[in-house]
Amino acid sequence: MNMKRFTLYIMSIAIVAFAFSSCLKDDDNNTVANRVLTQSEKVKSLIESQGAYTGKLYYYNNSSQSDSIDIHWTVSGSDSILTITDFPISAFSNSAYTDATTTDLLKNSPTKELSFTLHGYYNSGFDGGFYSFTLAPNITGVIITPDDEESGKDNTINISYANYLQDYTIYGQTIYTYPICEYFEKKMQGYVLIDKLMVNSNTVNVNKAYYFYGKKD
Repeated sequence: MNMKRFTLYIMSIAIVAFAFSSCLKDDDNNTVANRVLTQSEKVKSLIESQGAYTGKLYYYNNSSQSDSIDIHWTVSGSDSILTITDFPISAFSNSAYTDATTTDLLKNSPTKELSFTLHGYYNSGFDGGFYSFTLAPNITGVIITPDDEESGKDNTINISYANYLQDYTIYGQTIYTYPICEYFEKKMQGYVLIDKLMVNSNTVNVNKAYYFYGKKD
């Protein structure tokens, strides 16, 4: 698959959900086949991708409208960790149908740190500086402490990530989104896939992709 088709495929959900048409790399070279990266190539991709990023998180709200919010993340080449330092827990309240109490809790929650381990992913653009990774979640639970100490005990939010999401069908072919992250020329994009949340004892079905895009600081 050529580079242009590959990137457009990966970004298909963003195009449909947010009318977002830009991509990291546009290359019509058909001569380079997808291949599995060597260990040294995986290390190189991590080292060149490491740094601090500023960008946006994009997602659907309950009205099927696109929302976005500023976020920041870092990539550490030494331990293969991508850390979103200020993931907006409040975004879950706009992306899930649940009871009013749980929705209010999510809506008023502060940002939290989420981290993922990056694994080098085979691609056809490595030699051109286009790097792909899968995202394996490290943090699956966060604690929300009420601002008012008289409000009672802390609230626990456990996150269940999805391995893939089925998005839509084109000409009879089902399109899937996977937890993949891409880097090219100091820009990065990726997908955090949320299956559901357990907010205290309440299950919140989400089943949505949260798309992030940004540039190195």
